[in-house]
Amino acid sequence: MAIAACLEHGKGRIWTKLDGKRNTIARKVEVPDDPKTRRNERERLVAVHTVRHVNDAKSHVLFGTSGGKIVHVVLDERGEPSKPKVLERGQGVGVIQRIGSLLWKQQEVSPIKQLAWREKDGILLALDNAELQVWTGDPDDLSSYTLGGNLNVQAHFKQELDDNCEINNFCLVGKHVFVLARMQQRGLCVLDVKVERGTESYVCQPSKLYKGLAKGFWSGAASRRVLLRCLLPDPDNPQSVPEYLLLGSEGRVLSCLGSSVQKFTSCYEKPVLDACPSKTYTSWLLLDPSAGVMSVPMQTSSRQQLAMDADMASATRMGELALDELRHALAQRSEMDDPDKASDFRARLMSLGAFTKAESNPFLTLGKEIVDTLFKHWGGEDTSQANMGGQLVDKKNRFNTYLELLSSTGCFDLLKPESLSTLFALAMKIQFLLALREAENLLSTNEHPALPFLRECLALAGEEIKSFHVALAARPPEEVVYSRASSCDYLLVALQKTFASRFQTAQEAAAGWGILEASTACILSAVESSSETWKYISERFPSAFAYATGGSSILPWLGSKRIIGMLASTTEAVLNATNALSAVYPEHVPAARGRLLELASQLLDSHRLAVESASIGSDTQQTLFREYAATRDRQLAALLEHALDDGGQEAIDAVASLAVRHHGYACLAQLCDTVGSEEMLFDYMRKLESGAQFDGKFCTFYFQWLLDRKREFELMHLPSEFDEELLGFIQPLLRLRWLQEIKMRKHSAASHTLEVLSKENGLSLEQSYRRLSLQKLSLLASGQGHLSEKVRDVDSALTLLDIQREISIGSNKDPIMSPVEMVDVALQETAPSKLSLAFAIFAAAGDGFRRSHLKRLEAAWRAAADVTDWEELANARVGESDESYLGALQQTAVHQAAVYCYGSRSFCAGAPVSDTLNIDEVYTLLQEHTALEEYPLETLKHALFTATQGLQVVDT
Repeated sequence: MAIAACLEHGKGRIWTKLDGKRNTIARKVEVPDDPKTRRNERERLVAVHTVRHVNDAKSHVLFGTSGGKIVHVVLDERGEPSKPKVLERGQGVGVIQRIGSLLWKQQEVSPIKQLAWREKDGILLALDNAELQVWTGDPDDLSSYTLGGNLNVQAHFKQELDDNCEINNFCLVGKHVFVLARMQQRGLCVLDVKVERGTESYVCQPSKLYKGLAKGFWSGAASRRVLLRCLLPDPDNPQSVPEYLLLGSEGRVLSCLGSSVQKFTSCYEKPVLDACPSKTYTSWLLLDPSAGVMSVPMQTSSRQQLAMDADMASATRMGELALDELRHALAQRSEMDDPDKASDFRARLMSLGAFTKAESNPFLTLGKEIVDTLFKHWGGEDTSQANMGGQLVDKKNRFNTYLELLSSTGCFDLLKPESLSTLFALAMKIQFLLALREAENLLSTNEHPALPFLRECLALAGEEIKSFHVALAARPPEEVVYSRASSCDYLLVALQKTFASRFQTAQEAAAGWGILEASTACILSAVESSSETWKYISERFPSAFAYATGGSSILPWLGSKRIIGMLASTTEAVLNATNALSAVYPEHVPAARGRLLELASQLLDSHRLAVESASIGSDTQQTLFREYAATRDRQLAALLEHALDDGGQEAIDAVASLAVRHHGYACLAQLCDTVGSEEMLFDYMRKLESGAQFDGKFCTFYFQWLLDRKREFELMHLPSEFDEELLGFIQPLLRLRWLQEIKMRKHSAASHTLEVLSKENGLSLEQSYRRLSLQKLSLLASGQGHLSEKVRDVDSALTLLDIQREISIGSNKDPIMSPVEMVDVALQETAPSKLSLAFAIFAAAGDGFRRSHLKRLEAAWRAAADVTDWEELANARVGESDESYLGALQQTAVHQAAVYCYGSRSFCAGAPVSDTLNIDEVYTLLQEHTALEEYPLETLKHALFTATQGLQVVDT
């Protein structure tokens, strides 16, 4: 479809031409009358811009008015324009409103001079007198657009050139934006700005400034009206050579080839208003205000690159011929059963390029033609509105025949997944409308109160569809809805909004339960009927179905946002009613609960279909799953609450069945916990071993469920059949893992886990002692003897803790002291029994510690010698018996230290203490330190050596 929009004497005019078949249509656009505006101040249209959606066939034409308003017109895929709408700034109408606020701001804000839509990444670029702005959002949801980046180009011009400038316009070249400005003294200048996606927003990075372009061609006021235009043959190919034009409304046209944007040459001698490339991409079409449209060849070196299609009209004609072939084959359906004719038919379509067309796909065009034909044009004996149901049946049958034709002739095998998905969606939409019409007819037989409600929804949707199709303006809204099956989503939106507004509170839902019950029954019937069509397609065309659902980027219609939104709204309304009916109409509660279960089941089925149809592991799938999981948990929780509230065993079983089907583990865990059925719980833990992709196993979920509720005792006392699964789950939870390892008699593994636990920081004396003791017991239970290295390491740590208990004045809640700290504390004591504990620490701390702290060990020996009066002890030897003398020696700190370090029965970790400092070296050290006479020195020697040589005193 060709579209042109222009301004003409303060009014707008839109020109459309579809497939070369229709005559050119000119449609005028004016600003609607405003009673507040005097006639002589009537607003005029002064700007125009078109935006074509990335993901559909609609085009938006925007006209800016002199009063700051926006006149918005939408053209659908048939070339039919909607009624002009005036969008006031601040109405919140999506990106169109945002564009409006950019185009026309108040006087204190700089007006937008130019807008452009970059289709590759769906960003909107806007240029005012100072800034280049980048607006970003979801192309599928234009209301999401926000300012995603900007650059003050005027400041950059001034910074680089130190001159006053006036921003003119810009042109797009791939990722680059060339901004044209007029300088007072330097003439025309171009700033090259690279616009790329950053981590959080778009980044506008100036890369180069071209100064003083085309000097001498324009000067003064003439240079203010110069436009910069560009054509890039392949934006994705960095080798593509762009061609630029500088268009002067009061002077000649200049052209430039290549990315330098510097060397412009004259290619047309008269002033022009605008320019665009020809269909063959071999020449520029210039709009000369006096001579009309003129053609100027593009530069020779770029023609080969810019030649994209030598004959665009021929391609359009081929699309028309392909559509005619499809229509003829459908009319002669029986002849296509002949394999030869089917093969010839497929070959003709291939020769016409029917399977390679991205836009105006003839297969989709004919499909929409079948389901969107107005009833008055459908034919048959009765074309009245009263027979819409019968005509819908005829449409359904004809469309099914069309699908059979495509399947039998092998066309399904050549179509793209997106085309197949769209065709299957049309089949479901026509079935949805047929089932809804049948349900409406049932309501009309007895004038049910729900009938006006349903027709209100139909009228709302019909009026919305009519606003985009002028040809439908005279048709009744209900007929429009049923006749335009491809626009069925408008009905879903109308249903969603009406249910949300009419039954917003529980009181409103309960008061209108009769209407709510009947209308939701109609919707359920329509959705379930569409589900049956989906199932029929999967069985009738299995290979095409698998290809469409596995390779298409389009979600199935039953899993679309519109279906899910409509079902969510109706389910919420029924839930509100169910919550309130028990107080006012208890007799309706069972029916409400049953309806809530049906709607929730269908809603969750649609959510799951969307998740399963998305690309595995993609961000889209993860987002859809999070939405699915949130809806699932909420709906199942509500259903379970009502089932447990006097719903009976049948209601509980129904909720449990739905939870199992959708892996609603939270619901199942709560159900088993509430009813106290361990048998049911363990059965779920056995059977639900392989959940959905994101849900995992139920037993794993239940483990976490217990942990979250701090019910660790129950977790650790589950049946032994879940031991291995539980052990794998609690691997990171060391405080629980060793218990499970002991339970499973994995003593060696338990000792390792306890070893890691005993080395945690911040443990108290009591905690560390308990864990080390358990570690030792685990080692012994695993078969390791008392003399094994690991057991001796634990004994060493336990010994140090025992020593800390003896020297510490605190409690068992105190933190663990290091060996160095304990040695320093012990050496501050004067009592021999306390001071000598320093040597027990050296013995238990290991040979590595002793080697690292040899000086400290020697100092300890000196301290032990200093606390004893050796001369007094030597004098006492003369007057006392040997037994008394030996007892006195044993009470000395030196003797007790020697027992800890060199005694045969003392505990020593690692290599013997003598490997670090032997007893003879100790004697020499103490002899030099004390400087005793010979006789007292003998006493010191007795105290030291009797620890290793027995208690007999031998004079030397």
